[in-house]
Amino acid sequence: MCLIIHKRAGLSIPSVLVDAAVRFNSDGWGAMGFNAGGHLIMTRWKTTNASDIQQFADMRIDDELVLHLRYRTRGAADAGNLQPFEIVPGLFLVHNGEVDVPRRQADRSDTWHLVNDVLRPLIERHRDLALDRGFLRIFEQSLRPSNRVVLLSRPARRIEILNARQGTSYQGLWLSRT
Repeated sequence: MCLIIHKRAGLSIPSVLVDAAVRFNSDGWGAMGFNAGGHLIMTRWKTTNASDIQQFADMRIDDELVLHLRYRTRGAADAGNLQPFEIVPGLFLVHNGEVDVPRRQADRSDTWHLVNDVLRPLIERHRDLALDRGFLRIFEQSLRPSNRVVLLSRPARRIEILNARQGTSYQGLWLSRT
């Protein structure tokens, strides 16, 4: 299963954590967040290299970041399955776990299907729903305890972690699993 790391502004990510994360989650990585000026940070990389990730994180100590390191459980290990996924313009998602959604494309992950077949059509019809506290609570309750979802809204400059209680804290960072 994948790993999500949430880093608040002012914190660093220890190299021992990055090294361990890459050792167990080597099918690509991505990051989303906000820099100190509130501007969106977004990147995806098919190659998972600890020194590249460490350098990326070290250059962004003053930024809030959410990193996603992929461990392929469903779908191909290719660029099309790298997270973050954009649900609708300005709304992004990373996910750790497995969701039970119908998969119409074998080369696409369960998260890809969740975004493209469930969340995008819903949010396109109801734009304000994505950050509505009631909707987030229902979405969170629909997830199994083994699932974590992080949503980032660029317009609201907001990051929401669903099933955060199921994760753990490590040196001020939030980790989706150990």
